[in-house]
Amino acid sequence: MNNSTLLRMTVETRNLKMSAVIFVHGGAWAIPQDLAEASVDGVKVAACEGFSVLQRGGSALDAVEAAVRTLEDNYLFHAGIL
Repeated sequence: MNNSTLLRMTVETRNLKMSAVIFVHGGAWAIPQDLAEASVDGVKVAACEGFSVLQRGGSALDAVEAAVRTLEDNYLFHAGIL
């Protein structure tokens, strides 16, 4: 993984500036080449969904739940269903 696939974002909370990093893993499988771009896009969307919770003042747990929910709604990540 290179730096271009990581999202670094900043949140301002109560006059404090904090950096937050949300790392989303889309699973351990051999991603077919024709699904690679969509898979990367899917984890980026999930990370952004989680981060948006933090921007609105939500907790880290709420952010993780939002990211996981986004993955579960994406057919590429199976969500435990085969």
